[in-house]
Amino acid sequence: MGRPSYSVLPFLRAALAKRNFKIVATSDLRARLLSDANLRQICGFENIPSAASFSRYMSYLADNASLEESLGEMVKDYYEGQLVNNVARDSTAISAREKPVDKKREVKPLKQHKRGRPKKGQELKKKSPTVLEEQTTLPLAEARGLLPTSCAWGCKKNSQGNLSYLKRL
Repeated sequence: MGRPSYSVLPFLRAALAKRNFKIVATSDLRARLLSDANLRQICGFENIPSAASFSRYMSYLADNASLEESLGEMVKDYYEGQLVNNVARDSTAISAREKPVDKKREVKPLKQHKRGRPKKGQELKKKSPTVLEEQTTLPLAEARGLLPTSCAWGCKKNSQGNLSYLKRL
């Protein structure tokens, strides 16, 4: 008796889409499904259930531990015998107790030269290779020896385009 129930599979696909698109609230996911026909078709919904039904199914999926285990088994089978590479970069400044080395004193002032084209017969000085260019030709142990180990200052452009200075370890 009553209305036929919805299949769980579209809700499972919607839960995966929620995680993939980093949608926080279930109501936001439902609104996205209502507005995005492609996502609705990928998930397998012909019509989107009410907010209460949608929330009930999503809480059922969240409470069901067997789905989490089966998904873990699928991932384990897929990546078996492979090395999974994951690079996570964070640009948050790390506070340090170490005092940064003042490299301004170590830097020698550049010799001023006359701008423009050199005179006839005058030779240009060859530029010395950069540290990166040197490191590519050296063995690993020597290249590591060239890396600075002391704390120093660095700067980067933030999202507004302003320079922010931070200590580098």
